[in-house]
Amino acid sequence: VNPAVALARIFQDKHPGCRVLFVGADGGMETRLVPKEGYPIRTVTITNFHRSLAPADIVHNLGTLVNMQRSKKQARAILDEFQPDLVVGTGGYASYPMLRQGAKNGIPTALHESNAVPGLTTRLVMDRVDRVMVSFEESRKNYPQPDKVRVVGMPVRSEFFFTEKKAAREKLGLDDRPLVVSFWGSLGAREMNKMIARFMAMDVEAGCPFQHIHAVGSYGWKWMPE
Repeated sequence: VNPAVALARIFQDKHPGCRVLFVGADGGMETRLVPKEGYPIRTVTITNFHRSLAPADIVHNLGTLVNMQRSKKQARAILDEFQPDLVVGTGGYASYPMLRQGAKNGIPTALHESNAVPGLTTRLVMDRVDRVMVSFEESRKNYPQPDKVRVVGMPVRSEFFFTEKKAAREKLGLDDRPLVVSFWGSLGAREMNKMIARFMAMDVEAGCPFQHIHAVGSYGWKWMPE
């Protein structure tokens, strides 16, 4: 989501009046995050694949195949209505139907892959898009058509370039002590949050020699503030 928001702002800075429409997956975090950035968002019905061969996972994957077909029709309707000049995907599941349908409609298409190694969505559409943008030169070898690939780095929001450190610390109410910022992601976050809680307790016992900001997801937010 963050690279997509950064790209949207770049487009609007360079082309005043440029209209941007986000497309995400039903129930995805983008449906909560994108409106906070001031952009409209539409959704398509698309789900992931489970790698397990357990019966429940097989049923889930069959549903995903059905959703892929449904999302193509939804993508076509969104493109027919919005009439974009460019379709850009940033690797989420919704990128698959939007980029495929965009290419089929003859609309210029581009894909930005944040990871060093292309994910499943990228692998499914990279042969159909006009341009693949990557963050690392070493990533070029992972694509069968290297002439399509451009190394552009990671798009970030302009605040990262223009915010002054001193002003930011004052806004956060921080003093001159060293600052630690921590966060964890994916399946290991739950146990690491527990370790951070113990770590913070040790810091308090030591007289708080430094300041600590920890970011958590919905699970950690339920109990960590206590």
